[in-house]
Amino acid sequence: MLNKTLKIVSILSLFILNKQGLSKDKDKERLAGKSGVTVSLSTKGNDIAFDQTSIQIPFAENITLTFVNQALKGSEILHNVAVLKPGSVDTFLKALQLSGYDLDKIKNDPSILVMTEALAPGASQSVQFHPSEPGFYPFVCVMPGHADMLGMKGTLNITKASKK
Repeated sequence: MLNKTLKIVSILSLFILNKQGLSKDKDKERLAGKSGVTVSLSTKGNDIAFDQTSIQIPFAENITLTFVNQALKGSEILHNVAVLKPGSVDTFLKALQLSGYDLDKIKNDPSILVMTEALAPGASQSVQFHPSEPGFYPFVCVMPGHADMLGMKGTLNITKASKK
C-alpha cells in the first residue's frame, strides 16, 4: 500500500512540477513579447512604393523589421529600407544626394538607425534596431530617386506602452 501511495505522490509531483515549468515558459514568452516587436514591410509589385506608408506599433526595446522586395523577378528593380531618427529625413535625403546615392558612403550616416541591403526582386531581409523612445521614425528607400524624387517613404509611429 505504501509503495502504491509513493508512486501516486511521485506522479502527482512530476505533473505539478511540469505544469509549473510550462507556466514559467509561458510567462517568459509573454515578457519577451513586451520587449520585442516584429514589423513587416514590402513593396507594391513593380511600383516604386512601399505597401504601407504609416505603421503604428507599441514601443519595445527591440524591433525587428522584415522587408521584402515584391518587384517581379524579371524587373531587376532593387529596393531597400532605412529607418531614420525622428526629424532627420530631409537632412538625410540631402546627404544621400550629395553622396551620389552611394550606399557605401551613406551607410554610416548618423541619421540611420538601421538599413537593409539593396534587395533584388523576391528577396527579403530582417534587421533589428533599438529605438531610444517612442516617436515618429521615418523610413525610406535609399535607391537613387526612390525616396527623394518618387516619394518612396513612410513613417513608423512607435507609441508609448499602454498602462494596464
